[in-house]
Amino acid sequence: MRANVRAWIVIAAAHVLCAFALLSPGYVRPDSIATFAYLRSAVFDHDFAFFNEWVSAGLVRHGLTLFTEVTPTGALANHWGIGTSILSAPPYLIAHWIGGPADGFGGLYAVVLAWTNVAFAIGAMCIAWTFMRRDVSSGVASVALVAASIGTPLFWQTFRFSLGTHVAGALAIALILAALFSERKSGLAVGLATGLAIVVRIQHFVIIPAIVVVAIRDRRPVRWWIEAMLGGAIPIACQAVAWWAMYGTALGPLTRGGRLEGGTWTPFQSISLWNVLTSSYHGLFSWSPVVVLSIAGWIFSARSLDMRRRTVAITCILMFLCEWIANGTLDRYFWGGMSFGARRFADLAVPFAIGIAWCASAVSARLVTIAAAIASSWSLALMVAAHAGTLSLARYVSGADLLHAAIASETWSRAGRVPLHLAPVQQSLIAVVIVVVLGLIATRLNAIAWTVLMSIMLAIVIAVSIRTPQRALESARRLHIDIVASRRVGPLIDQRGLLADELAWKRATGRDARETEKELGAINAVLSQSVAAPSSTAPDRR
Repeated sequence: MRANVRAWIVIAAAHVLCAFALLSPGYVRPDSIATFAYLRSAVFDHDFAFFNEWVSAGLVRHGLTLFTEVTPTGALANHWGIGTSILSAPPYLIAHWIGGPADGFGGLYAVVLAWTNVAFAIGAMCIAWTFMRRDVSSGVASVALVAASIGTPLFWQTFRFSLGTHVAGALAIALILAALFSERKSGLAVGLATGLAIVVRIQHFVIIPAIVVVAIRDRRPVRWWIEAMLGGAIPIACQAVAWWAMYGTALGPLTRGGRLEGGTWTPFQSISLWNVLTSSYHGLFSWSPVVVLSIAGWIFSARSLDMRRRTVAITCILMFLCEWIANGTLDRYFWGGMSFGARRFADLAVPFAIGIAWCASAVSARLVTIAAAIASSWSLALMVAAHAGTLSLARYVSGADLLHAAIASETWSRAGRVPLHLAPVQQSLIAVVIVVVLGLIATRLNAIAWTVLMSIMLAIVIAVSIRTPQRALESARRLHIDIVASRRVGPLIDQRGLLADELAWKRATGRDARETEKELGAINAVLSQSVAAPSSTAPDRR
């Protein structure tokens, strides 16, 4: 145990040093705004009416909301999960008590949220270390940890796009593994972690089969199943209640939306299982080849004589397969929009680290270390290129473009001249104290304590949600939002941008683009009608 504590301190120190050198507390619109709008709106306005958050971020133009729609209840839709706001609430509240800026987003708030994201990464990697040290040496575990951090999108999401959901998702997945294979075998802990993972990113509902398989293999008692379902229901209820307030239904964006098809997502419209792994357009293996070592490690360990190691390996394989299928089928835009590599796989950072360590133990520590170093260096070179601006994270890039960006002298000469936009040191020191104190408290809470806290959070969400429909209508009138036109315009503009990216990808790769061109024409026709015919119920802008 003492050796693990020393390792955890080293892991934390390494992340803190990287954060002081690289952490950028900048918001990515609309994702970061939507993710933390739950938190900002609940604390400042005591509702989930997000119109003023959208206005403050410049996401309302000419009375029309961008990216997301006004729902039948008159509220602004938010299909991003509430989970990251729930996990970030304690440090945010302390920042509010200290005295952050009036906008609720910038200054100390942004820095504290960014450092909280770093804390999530530290927690995930400490759990990964604990798993690996049962089977491999500290040297091999260190190599695997560094490779999984740098060789996957986790590093970018931790330090450069720090106000997002993926690192919180990585922590939630790590907590599921820790609870699932803990000697205590707490169904409550597994349920809470699983529910949190789902409300952080809805895609994580697909990992439930992996959890069920472990429970069946271990013959968990009926009580365990009941506890797991109760634990998972609490965070999921938080999301359902919030969506009910916004959409008028607990299923929210799963059944409603403003895009051309009348929904929020476009599942099964494009099967891209191969592309999501191998395409130069943010493919997992193309940007993060170190993951190949992880998969090899899981496969080798699935035949291990050690029953626990075999079960963990099977769990990792099932999690990966389910996430792969989800990312390749449930969203037409497989590349993930603006993204460093396959960002939607960053949440599996802990399974990736475990797999790399097991690959080293099964094959050769020296060979795997060399392979991991080469693979991670490729990903690191792409990060440098993305920072330097010689590699686009938003547009299609070919394999030749990736290679050129990684090795071009322009990339490396520009990298040092491009500012990092670091967090202010004084605010960072305050944030570090906050997250360290809260982190130490969090590690001493058991599943029952977390259940109580989550239940309190659910009560708060219910109270805030009840106020939302009426407050949303009042806010829309005050901010001159065209409620009727905004029921479709924002999502359609967003969809048009994604379809334009799809069109560019299809043309560049020689695919048939006629269907995409047809859809773009249909969206343009609807948009022209919406803009040309202002709503008769739009607020008076005089």
